[in-house]
This record gives sequence, structure tokens and C-alpha cells, in this order.
Amino acid sequence: MNITIFIKPKCLLTVAVALLLLVDPSLIFRWLGLPLGVDGMLLGRLLGATYLAVGLGFWFIHSLEDLPRRDSLLMVGCDLVCTGLVVQALLAGAMNPLGWGLAAVYLGSALGFGWCASQAAGKPAYA
Repeated sequence: MNITIFIKPKCLLTVAVALLLLVDPSLIFRWLGLPLGVDGMLLGRLLGATYLAVGLGFWFIHSLEDLPRRDSLLMVGCDLVCTGLVVQALLAGAMNPLGWGLAAVYLGSALGFGWCASQAAGKPAYA
């Protein structure tokens, strides 16, 4: 199976979420039951800018040579931390049940990058 089957949809989803966050961060957070103040709007836009950079970086991944195992494992760790944070917010009652979908998306992303890491086993990370 080709790595782009996972990476290209991940890229499109990440860029779409980034653009929504840049335009109106409160939109996504309201869907999850998390109202934002002025400080949350700023942090949401900063998150959007970060997602945009990461999403555009995903677009240039065409093969395992473009995604070293180390980078895949870093994304696994990041996505698992995000999954844990979302589940923690859900269990604390801070998010509505739609948050379970967000947790599933982060977990699915972690599994996808785990698959990428397993495919890149033994490939060196290029400096």
C-alpha cells in the first residue's frame, strides 16, 4: 500500500481545519462545546497557523524517503498526546460528545503515522 493513501487525505483535512481556525477559531470550538474568549481566539489562530504549516508540509510527502521513521514516530507521539487531552476534557465534562469524534480522528492519525513508521523501518532520517 502506498503512503500517499494516508498522507494526502491527512494533508487536506489538516489544511481545511487550519483555514477554519485562522478565519474563525470559535466556530470549531463551539461545535465541541468550548466557548472562546479573546485569548482563546488568539491561541486558536496560532494553532491554525501551525496546522497550516504542518498540513502544507504533508503535501510534499510522496514516498517513504520523504517521511523518515523518526518524524513518523514524533507524529504518533503528538497525536496520542492530543487524543489523551481530548479524552481528559471529555471525562471532565468540558466538551460535548462530539469530542469523541475528535479523539477518534487524533487516534486514527496516530495509527496512520504508526503504520508509516512501520513501513519506514530501517530507513535513515535525512538531515
